[in-house]
Amino acid sequence: MTYMTAMDHPAILRSLEAVDFQRVQDIIKELSKFGLAVALPHSHGKSGNFLPLPKGNIAFESNGQISFHDEDSPALEGSVPVMWRWDSGTQTAAACANCDKVGQH
Repeated sequence: MTYMTAMDHPAILRSLEAVDFQRVQDIIKELSKFGLAVALPHSHGKSGNFLPLPKGNIAFESNGQISFHDEDSPALEGSVPVMWRWDSGTQTAAACANCDKVGQH
């Protein structure tokens, strides 16, 4: 499948195209056994184009609205992690998206 537009970031395109790889399909199948899925951590540029979500940033959903915060922001206190990505520096999965507690969004 082709996703390329003039505005797309190369890392975003690489991620979108990777979903078609058999290895990634197998990973998605395995994750589904745990009720998990694959997502693409991203933000948007001024023109609306997709950009990689910078390391250390968290996409935060509250009341149906998305905002972006540093991972140590007080705004995230009490929120629930809902998306993770690999942090090669710490060699662990790190949250990259959070939501308000259940019932608050």
